[in-house]
Amino acid sequence: MLPLDRPLLLASGSHRRADLLQKLGVHFTQQATNLPEEIRSDERPEQFVLRMALEKAQAGAVTAPPRSLVLGCDTVVVSGSRILGKPRDRAEGREMLHSLAGRSHLVLSGLALLLLPENYWASGVSETRVRFHPLPAAAVESYLDTGEYRDKAGAYALQGAAALFVDRIEGSATNVIGLPLDLFPRLLHQLGLWFPEA
Repeated sequence: MLPLDRPLLLASGSHRRADLLQKLGVHFTQQATNLPEEIRSDERPEQFVLRMALEKAQAGAVTAPPRSLVLGCDTVVVSGSRILGKPRDRAEGREMLHSLAGRSHLVLSGLALLLLPENYWASGVSETRVRFHPLPAAAVESYLDTGEYRDKAGAYALQGAAALFVDRIEGSATNVIGLPLDLFPRLLHQLGLWFPEA
């Protein structure tokens, strides 16, 4: 579907991101980067996700074909001034979900594309505001029982049972899932890969 003239490498082990690309009809290979995701003391959330996306794309480029397009992405949930990454265990998942209940939070994704061998970059950040319904404790426990919270920023997956928690979304829903398809075509356009005649 996309007029890519070279292979696409998804520098991420995320099944959610792979599913979204597959649904777009994009042909790609996938390689997890397994980089440490540590927030620096002076970083704002949008700086953190952009840095991680760039680092993941750079790491993916090490094993990418010489002529290719490498995609790096990172997503976090921001509640107030606090960045919620992936919960370490059920207790932390519970605490995250209770902190989001009945309130709005932001989901930020950094996206970076590296065009090889030209070494051209295009990158940006997508922002979505999500508001949760108030969540009874029993609903949170029932959700935690599914195990779906594991390996999810903010301890929830919009594409799963947690969709019932959402009161409203302002912005890209695919951003919340983990690959901001509002931003993807804009970055492709910057690299001359998004239907140039348009």
